[in-house]
Amino acid sequence: MAFYFNNNILQRIIFNNQEVKKVVYNNTIVWKKLPNDYKEVEYIESNGTQYIDTEIYGTEKTRIDIEYEYNSNATSSIIFGNRIAPKQDEFLLGTSTNSLPGYLFLGYANSGISNNSIDYKDYNIPINKGTKYKILINSGLYPSLLLKPNTGLKLREIYKTVNVNGTNYSVPATNESFTTFKTLDVFGGYTSQNNFSLTSAKIYSLKIYDKNTLQRDFIPCYRKSDGEIGLYDLVSQEFYTNQGTGTFIKGADI
Repeated sequence: MAFYFNNNILQRIIFNNQEVKKVVYNNTIVWKKLPNDYKEVEYIESNGTQYIDTEIYGTEKTRIDIEYEYNSNATSSIIFGNRIAPKQDEFLLGTSTNSLPGYLFLGYANSGISNNSIDYKDYNIPINKGTKYKILINSGLYPSLLLKPNTGLKLREIYKTVNVNGTNYSVPATNESFTTFKTLDVFGGYTSQNNFSLTSAKIYSLKIYDKNTLQRDFIPCYRKSDGEIGLYDLVSQEFYTNQGTGTFIKGADI
């Protein structure tokens, strides 16, 4: 959504003699403006040594809206989250295998339900290198799923679906509670408490919610003053930069 004035996209909003940075409607940011020292870009890209710490813990209420693409040289599939051990305090997004292509993997569990998993082998969602994926993960998911399309059913209520590139997939619900052992990472994550995996990929957008409350709205960008590349969060109004080694690559200016 964009605001228009005389058929031109609105660039500035002034209220009480102060410039407005964002407009929120029904907990959704419908208009945004980065600070003047930052320039939005199409994506930021990691070569497999850069990552960002979101400073948000994952819980059973966590929802994310992410758009990403694995690079051709990707050898790991973990794109977001972490876990202390398989199916324990786990919010992890990747694929079923580290060697791509693979199938969409969601680890979403705590130790109290660590023995539960469902595998719908006939309806695996393939994830390939070089393809952009927009994935909306709602809360109330089941742990460690390869997901089944929501075919022949009415659309499940929100918080019990996953949407991949416009297709809804239904999942059983769980009300078990958990909290990840550390804050959630982007471009990688912990697959165990001592095993941190990084991924070569592009991030186009990322929103993190605590149920209906928006916690992070990350915009790929760079700081004009020094060229530092990272993700600017419109919620906290803070700039999140590389916590690994090397330097992010930026996409085209927007």
